[in-house]
Amino acid sequence: QQVRHKIAVANPLNKPARFIGMSSNPCIRFAQELEVPAKSERTLDLLFRPVEEGEGTADVTLKSDELGVYPYNVVWRATPAGL
Repeated sequence: QQVRHKIAVANPLNKPARFIGMSSNPCIRFAQELEVPAKSERTLDLLFRPVEEGEGTADVTLKSDELGVYPYNVVWRATPAGL
């Protein structure tokens, strides 16, 4: 199953800002690239779809040429699927 976590991204600039997400774990990814209009806020989904049981951490980064780099550390745990 897939789990979604919403992340709010604000753009204080007077021009649009584009964000690209990257993850050190292939089971964790961003749903899409995001462009945030000037002086506004949007959310994007961080998706987690584990392929096996386990737990660990992952480095996740949002990068914007206009606003810089936003690093996150994700702590995850995958349990057996329910029937």
